Amino acid sequence: LEEEAKPLGSYKVIATYSPTLADELDIQPGDTVTILVEYDDGWVQGINETRGGI
Repeated sequence: LEEEAKPLGSYKVIATYSPTLADELDIQPGDTVTILVEYDDGWVQGINETRGGI
């Protein structure tokens, strides 16, 4: 059985990020983002809890 990943934390967004690739989130100040995975290159995978999207 695969273990379910535990979130690494939730953060309040303070700056806009507009995605440039299909696998990136659109985030706006005030959104809450939960980080699911942190990669070696510094990027993360997360969920925008405020407006949806993963």
